[in-house]
Formats: sequence, C-alpha cells, structure tokens
Amino acid sequence: MGVGVEIADNGDTKEIFWAGGPYNSYFWIDYDKEIIGIMFTNTAPLGHLGMMDTYKKLTEDALNN
Repeated sequence: MGVGVEIADNGDTKEIFWAGGPYNSYFWIDYDKEIIGIMFTNTAPLGHLGMMDTYKKLTEDALNN
C-alpha cells in the first residue's frame, strides 16, 4: 500500500493517487478538476493491465465532452 502525491509548481498539492491493494484496487483525487476516481478490481499482479491510467483517461475524457 502506498500514497503518491504530485506537487504543483507553486508547492500546493496538485494530485493525490494511490496504487495500493494487491489486486489493483485504487483511487485518485484531482483537486484542480474537483474529481475523485475509485476502482475496485480483483486481478493480479498489480498494474499488469494498465487499468489505472486507462480509467483515469476515460473519466477525464467523459467529463470534458
């Protein structure tokens, strides 16, 4: 389990993301866009399908259209 934090240029928190859970469950928070994404799965190994990036992109694309 772990939490990743991306820092903005001005030192504020830009985004928080977590790739924890041994079976690819994770969430991310984007403060600028005011959205939170949560995904629960039951696949292993962690990150092998690239779902985190795909899910985030699909969510952002849907909100932009």
